[in-house]
Amino acid sequence: MVSFNDLMSRVRSERVELCGASGKCIHVGFRDRDGEVGWLFKTMTREGRDGIAHVSIIYGPKGCGKTTLAKVFANVVNELSSEANVVYAELEEDVVRALVPGIGLSEALFRLSELAADYVHPPVRIVVDAVKFALNVLRAHRVEGKDLVIVLDEFDRRVLEGLRYSRPRDLAEGIAKFCQNRTSEGFGRGYLDVGGVRLRSLWVVLQMSDHAVMSDIMSVGGLVGKGGLGYFLTWNLPRDSFLGLVREVAERTNSAHIDEGLVWQLTGGNVRALAELALDHGWNVDTWVNDALRRIRRELADPVVGDYGIFSDYSEYVRKLARRGVGPDDAILTINAHEVAFKANVLISVSGVRKISQLPNEPWIGEDYAYQLPIYYWALRAMVKRGTVNVTPGDVIDEVTQ
Repeated sequence: MVSFNDLMSRVRSERVELCGASGKCIHVGFRDRDGEVGWLFKTMTREGRDGIAHVSIIYGPKGCGKTTLAKVFANVVNELSSEANVVYAELEEDVVRALVPGIGLSEALFRLSELAADYVHPPVRIVVDAVKFALNVLRAHRVEGKDLVIVLDEFDRRVLEGLRYSRPRDLAEGIAKFCQNRTSEGFGRGYLDVGGVRLRSLWVVLQMSDHAVMSDIMSVGGLVGKGGLGYFLTWNLPRDSFLGLVREVAERTNSAHIDEGLVWQLTGGNVRALAELALDHGWNVDTWVNDALRRIRRELADPVVGDYGIFSDYSEYVRKLARRGVGPDDAILTINAHEVAFKANVLISVSGVRKISQLPNEPWIGEDYAYQLPIYYWALRAMVKRGTVNVTPGDVIDEVTQ
């Protein structure tokens, strides 16, 4: 097995794409994920893994860098190790067509959903069929006798939205049961037999960002530990590393006089938010904040105000925020009515899970909940201070800088 030091040396030399929503991209250095890479490596190479199959759910804010981390880890392990394979899988149309010529993503998902009608426990059977199919494809990668890690990225968005038969918890539980059953069969043998492929160990990693999906999965009693299942939280980049990235992006975009502190306070180290600010908005903070304000009004306030909401008007909404506070642990009782803050991925739970990233000591991070982006925290503070949801980018920036 490759040594951790060799792995980290290679990881730190990686360059990755940073892309805005517009599709404009630049290449930047991969930064400060030593703790997360260390956890991945330690879990993959842990003692006593022979004949074990287990599953982990990694979640965190949208745009925090989960996909990039998974791809870098997979590339480096596959390049350096002769004893392990990491397979990164994202159900995109072109990937499915490459694996199964003549079948597109929608057709593949339809076939999986059709299988559900034939089984009493469809999630388990579908997972078995899907893994067997994947391993048949992977034979070409010579995974026989190796540790195999399968990272299913965008698990919530790419897969679950396409499987009409099931709630998120059903498929997650099916994967956990699948791993549990494979481990039971492999106990004492020191290897796994999965779909006719002999493996030393199997680790399935499900990556997601959608907190509504995560809440549905975590609501299943007794699921933790089944098939080795555990929940793990990753986060945005830490401040110093993020500011280094801000400086690199500013240099690559020929931009000077960037207020690094303001960028941190608004984005909180979120790489996607930085890409949108720099590449889509040309570092124009006002237009970026204005987009965020429209999203807050549309996704947080509008669904709970009016005839079908719990607040009669926007003034009542702001008054309730003022009474309860806008810190994430306080504001959840107001802004998460009908779970709109979870559905809009404004708030995320940070309790009851193992943290594989270091969370910053900032006002937008609470004991139990956190804002996925600090712009939400500052915008709500500005609304409370001015007594209206109709605040301007200048109002928000004043709130940050005062």
